[in-house]
Formats: sequence, structure tokens, C-alpha cells
Amino acid sequence: MGKRSLVVLNKIDRYPPADVKAILSRLRQRLQGLVAAADVVAIAANPTAVILATGEQVQPQPQILPLLERMAAVLRAEGETLMADNILLQAQRLGEEARQLLGEQRQQQAETVG
Repeated sequence: MGKRSLVVLNKIDRYPPADVKAILSRLRQRLQGLVAAADVVAIAANPTAVILATGEQVQPQPQILPLLERMAAVLRAEGETLMADNILLQAQRLGEEARQLLGEQRQQQAETVG
């Protein structure tokens, strides 16, 4: 459909930093030509709680800043184009729905005449 995509690797808190780096590298390699390398980001939306030596459980803060920063950059650079594309897509869908409704109405009229 030509839609702009971001690929998000979530749950990075469950992997060592070296593994996250390797996974991101592999994702970027496999998506080359489909998704820009900068559009593959790593986050931890709901990090796993950590139990301290004292037995206290601490909930780390979400790490979503890389995604927010990438979304902001895309919107700054392409916001108007993305809005225009979205409006065009909605117009196409409305046109298809209108054609379908007209077809149904014509079918109903034909059945009442026949």
C-alpha cells in the first residue's frame, strides 16, 4: 500500500546490550530495501521488574524515547506528505464504499422490478 513503516524491537530489557545490537543489525540487514535502517528502533515498552538484593521489587521506566524521536523526525520531514497520502487512501476507500452501496441499491431495485 506504500505506507511508511517503522519496525520496533520491543523487550530489549530481556537481552544483553551486545545481543540487542546484533539483533538490530540483523533486522536492518534483512529489511534492507524495504525499511530504512534508521526506521528500525529498539525499545522496552514495559520492562520486567527487577528484584534488588534487599528483596525489594523495582519497576524500571519504559525505554521508548528512540521510537518517539524517530516518529518525531519522520513527522518533521514527511508530515505533510503522510497526511496527503492518508487523505488519498481514505478517499479511495470512501469511493469504493460508495460504489458498493450503489451496486446494492441497484440490485434491490432490480429485484423489486423483476
